[in-house]
Amino acid sequence: DEAYAVRDALDESDPSLNFSGYGNSYTPGRVHRPEVVREWVETICARIAGLQPKRALELGCGNGMILLRVAKLCERYVGTDLSANAVDYVRDVITQHPDFILPHCGLDIAGAHEATRFANERLDTVVCNGVSMYFPSADYLTSVVENSLSALE
Repeated sequence: DEAYAVRDALDESDPSLNFSGYGNSYTPGRVHRPEVVREWVETICARIAGLQPKRALELGCGNGMILLRVAKLCERYVGTDLSANAVDYVRDVITQHPDFILPHCGLDIAGAHEATRFANERLDTVVCNGVSMYFPSADYLTSVVENSLSALE
């Protein structure tokens, strides 16, 4: 939660490219270069958009780099994260930033293993991208996948 509070990689002119809290394992202590992060997120979002999601759940939405791009394509989008700082940041963006007003987007503080909580959302897509590198074990990953599949309509 503290990593997201730092806001060390935020371009105020583009709230969809806030990668504060994302560590750089190649050069510890330094943030990633914005052009590298932009290429990564745009590639991921193009792949997700290719699935034509209508009702999506994102596990580990962080600062919303995927959410703020993909939710625009959906009729319903729910982003979850364990970090209250991250969820609060995204909530502020989707309710206050004129380029990202997303009234069909919900947010919740939840772990990746809690996907079944959102089964009533009639989901057709579950996004579990960068957060998976923080999973504590293969068993946890298995439970996330199983719970995600059971949350789909």
